Amino acid sequence: WTLYEDDGHSFEHEKGVWSTTNYNVYLEGEKIIVEIAAREGEFAICDREVIVEVVGIGQQRFTDDGTVRRLIFG
Repeated sequence: WTLYEDDGHSFEHEKGVWSTTNYNVYLEGEKIIVEIAAREGEFAICDREVIVEVVGIGQQRFTDDGTVRRLIFG
């Protein structure tokens, strides 16, 4: 899936000031892999804490700085 973000207040998105992040979730043997692609776009987002939870398996926290992540559950 793709996460779309903009400031939520202005019309700057019409000028290309937005960003997207692609997420991919799949099985690799007995493990669940969550791959988070690098953020793309012109909307600047400060580093933030993100919690990714796979229901019934667990959660992982990290500081999202817009770089690629690969989370392994299980």
